[in-house]
Amino acid sequence: MAKGPLVTEAVEIMIGNVHRNHPKWKASEVRNEVRILLGEKNPGLPPSFPSLSTVQRVLAELRKRYREAPKDPLHEPWSMGTLDQYPLAPNTIPFVLKVWKLLEEKAYQLRYFRPPFDLPLSIREAKWVSRLCHVIPDDIERLSLTSTIYAEGEELSERLGHPIFDTTELDYDLMKPNRPLPSELIAIMEHIRSQVEQSHNVKQLDSLTNEEVAKQEGDSR
Repeated sequence: MAKGPLVTEAVEIMIGNVHRNHPKWKASEVRNEVRILLGEKNPGLPPSFPSLSTVQRVLAELRKRYREAPKDPLHEPWSMGTLDQYPLAPNTIPFVLKVWKLLEEKAYQLRYFRPPFDLPLSIREAKWVSRLCHVIPDDIERLSLTSTIYAEGEELSERLGHPIFDTTELDYDLMKPNRPLPSELIAIMEHIRSQVEQSHNVKQLDSLTNEEVAKQEGDSR
């Protein structure tokens, strides 16, 4: 009997990331989104992959680990003072500061519209900014988003009990000549764009409502 595709660490991390971005989704909804993301990279995958039981297993394991595991020290805010315990290469610190500044200005968008917005840059993210800054030196916003993807993937990998974070698929995206955005990052940016548009429409509606109220008050005088 032929075996189905292997559920790799990257697939488990993708399941965790989709759940992180959509915490209210049921396992079946998470599975459907993961199937779409995987299908973009490998259209030949069977429609049954990953199975619902696989998604349920991964989500149950993550929930268990988050309940039992102590607070992640690498999730604490980064600052120059953390360099004693978590050193970074000195020539990468200017990039870390640029990402930090960007997150101070755009945390709401770059945090995928979910809290905590008061954590502009974690120690784990700073570590990945330091590692990736000379690979993505000219686009600070992309460097920030990509570093967050690596950081969140690493955390999920640790939570799932993997001894080494397998970054092969993420690295492959960086090695491509034109470096197209990975599907996970595209999904995040599309989510950001939709939320920005929704927020803009709400503000426009509020503005129109306020104008109508002012007009009605003026007419009644």
